[in-house]
Amino acid sequence: MNERHDIVQIESDSNPGTFYSVNTTLLTCSCPIFSRKLKSLSIDNPHRLCKHLTQAISKIGIPDFLSQYKDEINWFAQQKATFTDKASVRQTKKLALPTGIVQTLSVNKKRKYGYLEGTADEKKISATIPLEGGMVGYTINNLHANYDTITQEGFIPVTYRNMEQAIVSWIVEEYNRMRNKSAPLAIPKDIKYTPIKKELPEDSVTTISIQKKKGLVQFFEIVDNFDEDEYFHLQGQVGRESVEAIIRKNHNVILYNIDGSKVYSLDMAPMKNESIVDLAEFGKATLTVSSDFSDTFPKTYWFIQKAVLKWLRNEFDNIAHA
Repeated sequence: MNERHDIVQIESDSNPGTFYSVNTTLLTCSCPIFSRKLKSLSIDNPHRLCKHLTQAISKIGIPDFLSQYKDEINWFAQQKATFTDKASVRQTKKLALPTGIVQTLSVNKKRKYGYLEGTADEKKISATIPLEGGMVGYTINNLHANYDTITQEGFIPVTYRNMEQAIVSWIVEEYNRMRNKSAPLAIPKDIKYTPIKKELPEDSVTTISIQKKKGLVQFFEIVDNFDEDEYFHLQGQVGRESVEAIIRKNHNVILYNIDGSKVYSLDMAPMKNESIVDLAEFGKATLTVSSDFSDTFPKTYWFIQKAVLKWLRNEFDNIAHA
């Protein structure tokens, strides 16, 4: 191969517009990671391959002395990743776990239910399966989720959505193995997972219902000192996430939750008072006292923050001026 054709330019994934020079014969790269950490490794060691090298040789051709790693190199190239542990790449890039990766630790079959314990990606999974089919309740590290073997509907916390296909396939397989003879056979839902990379538009929330109520709505019983006689209970949907809120007509603080999470607050009219105080030694000074009862928006749901907050403000204005 001519030396000029050994050099391939690969664009940086983290800095678009920046290109690194990759030598596909000498297996070198001009990127900082290769220079700092990888160049000392032998040329026949696949861990020498930074993410630019995996992409380059996957396109140009994998050298014969690395042919035994062909499938792995192509996989890392597809993920734009350095040749390393696949589990760590899946975790950092939030890739979907493959089916078959959940390991069953224990099965306890009773008359009406089967109880499963499993593990995947160092997470503990516990499931309760109705042997006649239907809604399976399960937890992942104590976070609740569900899947219906009949309707194929289900919910899983956004943190673990990259595990959903693997877990659902595991649940269906174990259910089919232990189900009652009269129960319907289950087929796992084909779930298309893509990592969340950008915020949803501000107008993404759809209002499902607005009800005028008295007394406590069940979800908000955990809120202290909630003694309003009358309030509005709102339910909304944004993507796969559900939003629930309490708006009181003569109160500036909205209470809300996302996907049944803890209750958060949004103060629509934070207070700010300024007064001038006379300090004997320093002269007059302005003292500012402010109060804002808004909670920090949950970081897990960063991708719907603008949409949810706009929805809450719009609905508050609608109710206040009704």
